[in-house]
This record gives sequence, structure tokens and C-alpha cells, in this order.
Amino acid sequence: MSYASSLPYHILVRKAEAARYKKLWEEAIRHYQLALKYHPDDPVLYRGLGMAYEGKCDETKSTVFLDLAISQYRSLLRINPHSAEAHDLLLAAVVRTERLDDLLTEYKAHLAADPMNRAVRTTLKKIETFLLLKTTPKEALQGPSRVIWWALEVGLPLLSFTCFLGGFYFRWKTSFTGSHGLSLICFRSSLLLLVSYIGYKLFLTYQQRHS
Repeated sequence: MSYASSLPYHILVRKAEAARYKKLWEEAIRHYQLALKYHPDDPVLYRGLGMAYEGKCDETKSTVFLDLAISQYRSLLRINPHSAEAHDLLLAAVVRTERLDDLLTEYKAHLAADPMNRAVRTTLKKIETFLLLKTTPKEALQGPSRVIWWALEVGLPLLSFTCFLGGFYFRWKTSFTGSHGLSLICFRSSLLLLVSYIGYKLFLTYQQRHS
């Protein structure tokens, strides 16, 4: 029996945490694994072990360790499925693997099975946002559609803001005459453009969910 394997549980955890903070990944991994033999249902250990594996991935550039980290975060979620931090850790790790589509399908199933789980619902929205940001600009900027994309993404909000400022300007200019026709036109145009932009973003979200 090695010295490390004979240490009490709380000493192993302390050593694992200290090694992780010092970025001594192999030492941290070894102590976390030994501590798990004492308490295989301790979420702190899966959290720390996952982070240590991610650190080892950064050090070695090996995706094997990233997959191991993801496995630990999944174990953490099995113990505490309502932990927002655990869901964020899993999402952040999967983003690095570019397997977000699979995670999206997985979280839709989770939400269907547990619709009251707020952490799952929030994470699902984050996944959809990541996918939207990842695909929409790239696709939109290809070919002639890039002009339309710029008009919708940049032109609509900019024009809405300009009309909004114009409304205040004309209201100030006509404050002495009492005629606010131009300012009302500007405010209404600003509102219409804003509603159009929101509708466009909602359409993209709907399209992403059903693609």
C-alpha cells in the first residue's frame, strides 16, 4: 500500500485541492481518485477532478483529458442535477469539443424529462445561443446574403436608435411651437424598427431550434 492511498479522506481532499491550485495536475488527479474510493458520491471530488483533467488537457493538448473531464462533470450532474455550476462546467467543456449539437439534443431530452429543472432550462438556452452565434454570422456572410445580414443585424438597431434620438431632437426643436408631429413620427418609427429587429431575432431562434 502506498503512502498516498493510506491517507485519511480529508487529507487526500486537501492535498488534491492544493495540487490543483498549484496546477500540479497529475498529483491532483491521483489524490482525487483516491478520495473517490472513500466517498464515490461526493460532488466536490468530481468537480475538482474534472477541473484537473481540463488543466491536464491544456498542458498536454490532448483531447483525451477533455473527454475525461466531461465524464466527471456528467457524474457530478448525476449527483446534483440542479447545480447551475455543474451544468456550466459541462457546457464549457463541451464547447471546446465542438459537439454542441449532441449536447443540445441531450438537454432537450433532459428538459422533457424534468421540465421543472431551472438549471437545465437555463443551460439549454445557453446552448442554443452558442449555436446561434456560431452558425448564423458565418452562413449569413457567405455570398450576396451578407448585405441582408448586415442590414438586419446592424442597420435595424442603428436606424431604430437614430430615430429615437431624432424624436428627442425634434421634440426639443418644436417645444416652443407645440407641434410634435415629426417627433412622434420618429418615436413610432424607432418602435417599429425595434419590433422588427426583435421579430428577426426570434425567427432565428425558432429556426435554430427546429433545424
